[in-house]
Amino acid sequence: MISTGTVPARRVDHWIALVAVLWAMTSATLLTRFDEYFWGNFALLLAPHAIVLGVLLIFRGPWAVFAGTEIAMALFLSLFGLWFSTGGRAEAMAWLWYFFSFPGALAGGFLAMLRTRDATPLIAVSLTASWVFAGMLVDLASVFLWLW
Repeated sequence: MISTGTVPARRVDHWIALVAVLWAMTSATLLTRFDEYFWGNFALLLAPHAIVLGVLLIFRGPWAVFAGTEIAMALFLSLFGLWFSTGGRAEAMAWLWYFFSFPGALAGGFLAMLRTRDATPLIAVSLTASWVFAGMLVDLASVFLWLW
């Protein structure tokens, strides 16, 4: 039997995951021009999110891991879009840096699945977000050093 004290804690990570997905969709909408290529570009920006979350779903990750992963990926999309749209970097090749960072997100998500099994949902969300964001930054730095 499920006690009533644990039900709100379970729903917290569901709501956090929903807010994070909406944040990523809003960021992708704001970064995409409204022309005939809108839906293709919108789907291209959110495809890595769907792939990473789909792989975590296949391996039966908890909702807290989904929420933390999506928070980190939405934050990375927002920051990368801000970097891309300022400073005259508006070229298509700059988006390759965005796509090269997602194996690190997957590694951070798997690390979170292994390390947050006994954590409370909010602790698991915050640890997952930090590990996924750190994985994406390490992946991005390794690609940068490899190309430099």
